[in-house]
Amino acid sequence: MIFGACAAALVKIAFFSRVSERFGFSHTARIAQGVLLDVQLPEGITPVAARVMDPAFSQIHRERLLEGRWFLDSDVEAMAPPVVITEPLWERLGRVPLTQHPTVKLSGPAGGTYQVVGITPRQGFGDEERRVDLLYDAYRARVDALPADAWTQYEIWMGTGQVDQIAPVLAMDLRAGLPEGQTVAPTGRRNRELWTLRPRSRWSPGVSQR
Repeated sequence: MIFGACAAALVKIAFFSRVSERFGFSHTARIAQGVLLDVQLPEGITPVAARVMDPAFSQIHRERLLEGRWFLDSDVEAMAPPVVITEPLWERLGRVPLTQHPTVKLSGPAGGTYQVVGITPRQGFGDEERRVDLLYDAYRARVDALPADAWTQYEIWMGTGQVDQIAPVLAMDLRAGLPEGQTVAPTGRRNRELWTLRPRSRWSPGVSQR
């Protein structure tokens, strides 16, 4: 299930945590997109797209890696925070083997040296996307807030057999914690049920069965 929100929304993480604890979800993750990082490349400082996530994101999505590993809970305490980068970005940085502990240097508010621990493969012919994936807590420890154009999505791992029982109750809990004027309405998406908030403001969270 997915619960997404625009970065401008006043959604308290504590509220999401309380709901997750109530239902005993085994895996929950935040992922922020719409973030740009200033990466030091051979040609100079270059803006590169980023995803900012919790370690459980990889367990929920099971995205395949070309090399290395995804994030661990223990990575949050690392002196040099880990990053996972795309294959095209890895090539631009010299395709240094992970056994040699390559790093990425960032400038700007999130500036610092980050250790590359994983490489995501190209998604097909012509895929030249340069992207950095980094830990949500490591990023937020360095910046005061997400960029105005970024948005955060809250994801929950749930067995398909639980959805019919839990989704209506979960939707009620979400409605109870929303600002005035927000609503939750179910809409269909192929074989999945999508619970989408239709806000009057800029906030549009939702929940969907995986």
